[in-house]
Amino acid sequence: MDGRGSPEARASEEIRSRGVPASPGLAEGPAHVVVHEEGPFEERTVAARAVRVEIRRFRVAVRRARDEISALKECLIVDPEDPGTEILDAHLMLLEDPEVLGAITKAIEGDKLAAESAVRRVFRGLSHQLESTGIDYLQSRAIDLRDVKRRILRHLGVESEPHKMPSHPVILIARDLPPSETASFDRERVLAFVTEHGGPTSHVAILARSRGIPAVVGMGDLATYVKEGDRVLVDGTSGEIVVRPGAEEARRFHARRIEREKRIRATDSVAGKPAMTLDGREVVLLANIETPEDASFALDAGADGVGLYRTEFFFIREPRLPDEEAQTRVYRQAVRRMRGRPVTIRTMDLGGDKLASYLGTSREDNPFLGMRGIRFSLAHPDIFRAQIRAIYRASAIGKVRIMLPMVSCVDELRAARRLIGECANELRAEGVPIADSIPLGVMIEIPAAVAIADLLAREADFFSIGSNDLIQYSLAVDRGNEKIAHLYNPFHPAVLRLLRETVLAAREAGIPVSSCGEMSGNPLGALVLLGLGCNQLSVSPYQLQIVKRLVRSVRLAGIESLVLAALASPTSSEVVALLESGLRAAGVDLESFL
Repeated sequence: MDGRGSPEARASEEIRSRGVPASPGLAEGPAHVVVHEEGPFEERTVAARAVRVEIRRFRVAVRRARDEISALKECLIVDPEDPGTEILDAHLMLLEDPEVLGAITKAIEGDKLAAESAVRRVFRGLSHQLESTGIDYLQSRAIDLRDVKRRILRHLGVESEPHKMPSHPVILIARDLPPSETASFDRERVLAFVTEHGGPTSHVAILARSRGIPAVVGMGDLATYVKEGDRVLVDGTSGEIVVRPGAEEARRFHARRIEREKRIRATDSVAGKPAMTLDGREVVLLANIETPEDASFALDAGADGVGLYRTEFFFIREPRLPDEEAQTRVYRQAVRRMRGRPVTIRTMDLGGDKLASYLGTSREDNPFLGMRGIRFSLAHPDIFRAQIRAIYRASAIGKVRIMLPMVSCVDELRAARRLIGECANELRAEGVPIADSIPLGVMIEIPAAVAIADLLAREADFFSIGSNDLIQYSLAVDRGNEKIAHLYNPFHPAVLRLLRETVLAAREAGIPVSSCGEMSGNPLGALVLLGLGCNQLSVSPYQLQIVKRLVRSVRLAGIESLVLAALASPTSSEVVALLESGLRAAGVDLESFL
């Protein structure tokens, strides 16, 4: 069953549903449904003489909430670099935010609201603003707000105590999970996380990955028809959930777990070995990261460096625009954790689906074609300068590269290089230690950039192919639109030709070219990129060993010939069919790498 039908039928039958894969792995166990409901409330007002009492109540509750979080940090038996600690730090910052606290105090003083009513009004308003964006980063911020609000209300005597976990291991199912509670869960009792909301960058996803716990998010209304104790199968790699599985489904799942364990053992067998093809061609495997914690995972997975550090995640999750000092601390953490391996820091790709209005710019009717990436940075030089200075300061302790997103013309590259040069000269004049020079590269993710790739290659130090946006823009397909999602195809002949032109331009200019989009982590996509001459792949830390095993199982000469033949195919289906048949003939089983 696919999850459709009446609630009564769904309450007793096997249900198969799919969400967003957030942390890989397979898990099976009883469901434990966590409900954090917040129904309508009536605002309570107080007499003018009671305003000072309510303000005092509010301040005491905030102080107790801060003390509680500080104590929780001390009690967590985790690695000090665990993301749970950062989440609690973010909550402390919210509890010290003068704008938030001031708005609540103003509501008490101006509207004569009781403390709990003022807290609910202000936090609900802030949460609604973020939730209505539909953007994962901002929705994660809304969950933070609700979490902090519940904590304050509890100390005002109007909210229940924190959720208590069962004593046995469970599949945790919820609409969303308060980040501070999630951080404190005993990892031995959580087999998997399943939430109705959230994306791969939500707090639950980050915490699950850091702990090696399977997770699926964005499941819709699953929690409304999963009962406490229901048997649940979770596939964190595909994002598939099966509730109340039948005997045959359970048997297949167990077989998959056994097969996955074999693949893990096979993958573990290449740990510490070079990513070298059977005919002796070495491939550089890099990692895509979003936080300094991810850098640790990348290093453990054997990454040769970081090919893409998405810095906008840090910008969005902070309650205020992070200044140069804050950015310097975070970039240094990532560089330090990579222990001498290069870290490619992409300047903020704010705008489009990441909502540049978070930083005070106006909303756009078509943000994907609007003020984002390098356009945003050049239009806000003060913000851009702070980031560049922070990156340069981090370069004093390790190898750093700067990468510019959404470049469409040489003018943008030149303007950015001038500004970057000014920042470097300022820091040297101030006596701040920085690297002698930092390579400056561009992401190739707009068709216009491919058309002038030869011109960009003359002035850039390296290229990185952003396949996600390149496919989206070249095929005019919004990859988030379910009505046309089937048209988003990395093996479209036009996409292959764009990739080939990019690689050839980089090769002729003598600069390195890598790929950091999702295509790099797809087994067939990775082989296509290698066959086109892109010998640097940047993937999720969790895909590194799988891609390495794939590289070590093929002969690059054969892959090059196969991709050359595929370039002549007129349709994407023929491209895929030719590639798959050729790989089977070469003894490569793609299924074993999924």
